[in-house]
Amino acid sequence: MDINLPGMSGVECVRKLIALEPSMHILMLTVYEDPEQIFEALAAGATGYLLKRTAPAELLEAIREVHSGGAPMSSQIARKVVQSFRSPAPSGETAELSPREQEILAALARADSGWQPLRANRRTARSAGDLR
Repeated sequence: MDINLPGMSGVECVRKLIALEPSMHILMLTVYEDPEQIFEALAAGATGYLLKRTAPAELLEAIREVHSGGAPMSSQIARKVVQSFRSPAPSGETAELSPREQEILAALARADSGWQPLRANRRTARSAGDLR
């Protein structure tokens, strides 16, 4: 799903599709690298986020990863996700990460050279469901 669609944003389309079919997996494929758009798409329910310059073989592998429970991201996108966690929290707000969240963040940080998808397990899938 692209972010820039005629008549409706891809993020809004993801939001509507997930509302209709919560088990649907949607992979964003776009040119947009803006952190705000990345997080809006993921918060709306996108399963992964790849850039259009992703090589065809990597795109095919990402589709397989989504099918097997992963959440693929281009390495550039994973880097932006990691950097967002490094930004200082707004004053008065602190966030503590669970051990699993720390493990995922460390895995994302190691993905700086090449594409390395993460696999969800039952605990992370249950935790993600708790956020909705």
